[in-house]
Formats: sequence, structure tokens, C-alpha cells
Amino acid sequence: MPLEEVVASVTSAPAEVLQLSDWCRMDGVLERATLFKISDQPVNGRPFRDSQNQELIPKRVIIPTAVIVAKQFQSLESLV
Repeated sequence: MPLEEVVASVTSAPAEVLQLSDWCRMDGVLERATLFKISDQPVNGRPFRDSQNQELIPKRVIIPTAVIVAKQFQSLESLV
């Protein structure tokens, strides 16, 4: 699945289903958001499994790096 579809699948698509019209707004100041980076390196100590419980080695992983909550930036780098 392309990255753009992954992001839409966990943001705008659920917001639309739940009728949250102000959830994924991109027309002003961000009140809440998750910032992330794409890495070619797997996360140590975190196995990935499919629906058959087979361990997978992803080619790329999405790593959250910061959040914006109530218009305030908070880094997550120290937690990774």
C-alpha cells in the first residue's frame, strides 16, 4: 500500500466515517498532529507479524517523532 494511502487510512478516512469534520483540517494552525519520519531500519525489539502470526521484516517503518497537542509541540525523540 503506498504511503499516501496508509496515512489517509488512519487519518481522513476514519474522520469521514465518524463525521469528524474538524479532525484532519489543513487550512490553518495545527491544533493537533503527529509528525513522523520514514526509516529503512527496523525498530529494535519490535517484531512485526501478519494476520497468520508470521514474523515480517518491513522494508520501511513509520516512526512518530513529535506531536502537536493544543497547539503545543512535544518531541517524542527521547522516547524512541
